[in-house]
Amino acid sequence: MKSISTRRIFWLAAALAVCGAVMAAAQAIVHTTVLSGKVTKAVTVGTTVKEGDTLVEVESLAGSMPAARATADGKVVRVDVAVGDRVEKGGAVAVVETN
Repeated sequence: MKSISTRRIFWLAAALAVCGAVMAAAQAIVHTTVLSGKVTKAVTVGTTVKEGDTLVEVESLAGSMPAARATADGKVVRVDVAVGDRVEKGGAVAVVETN
């Protein structure tokens, strides 16, 4: 009986390890804006980005300012705004799938 329990634990641990590796391999991150304003520039779907790259810029008194930056390396899979749209602070603007 003990060997059956040990096997079950082993296979459960193996399954969890595989699931964890798959989830870590590709993760979608929703990026939000830190500023409100009119969108002056937005990244396009399919663009490869590095952590820190600007995803969206908005109009401000000082000119066009970054409103959302990539928080990880990856590929842009969705953009929720277009140039000319008005965004509010905290609104979702883009989704980046990590490598």
